[in-house]
Amino acid sequence: MPKVKPLALLKGGAVEFLLSYEAVRLASDPDAVLIEFLQTTYAAAADRGGSDRAALETDPARWDSRRRHHAV
Repeated sequence: MPKVKPLALLKGGAVEFLLSYEAVRLASDPDAVLIEFLQTTYAAAADRGGSDRAALETDPARWDSRRRHHAV
């Protein structure tokens, strides 16, 4: 699958990552293109922001159990 490069814009110190609808629509595997975009932009934003990715990514299922306990 060919790589689709997102457009990155710098506005007042903030970075915006953009993936065109056309790039996804015309891709041979649109799901894979979108997932790759989301994963790479998440990683770039988390790293740039100094997030503790290991703590955030350790056990995504933990969020499900917290939602069940706090449901109204």
